[in-house]
Amino acid sequence: MGGGHGNLGTEAYVKAYREIGSQEEKEQLHFDYIFHASGTGATQAGLTCGHLLARDKKQIVGILISSREYERAVSIIETGIREYLKGLGKEFSMEDQKEIHLASEYTKGGYGQYDEEIEQCIREEFALNGVAMDGTYTGKAFLGMEHYIEEHQISGKKILFIHTGGTPLFYDWLGTQKKDLGRL
Repeated sequence: MGGGHGNLGTEAYVKAYREIGSQEEKEQLHFDYIFHASGTGATQAGLTCGHLLARDKKQIVGILISSREYERAVSIIETGIREYLKGLGKEFSMEDQKEIHLASEYTKGGYGQYDEEIEQCIREEFALNGVAMDGTYTGKAFLGMEHYIEEHQISGKKILFIHTGGTPLFYDWLGTQKKDLGRL
């Protein structure tokens, strides 16, 4: 399920947020933080709309994966939220704006750019947990989440990382790693 532009992408992640809530109730597990890759802004707009509609205490944290300027990225997310809520006959308030948490310090140079630290993160997660991540989206966001948690001294909290795709990019990357397959 990718983000995409407009209310369709936003709606997809509002539904995903509701499903997360359903699973939390079923499993009697409640997340404090939800992290994800933030590119087009639709994923973050949808998750934030879901959070605003649920009026729960979760913090949605997008890890910016592109070189888009922070202010522009937040503006796009706000527009997505505002338009979606308007379609429901609801307003996007100044208080709601405080619920947009976008970490822009982990872009590693922008969209499609990654480095050895991201590659190592991808290798480790694949080897330890069997999770295929790519350097453009999920690997970059996952590493950004790890840094964010450390830098903000988050501990004792329940954290969900949403893998938003990019698996074909993992296999493309893996093909370039033939000499290093032993390190996986």
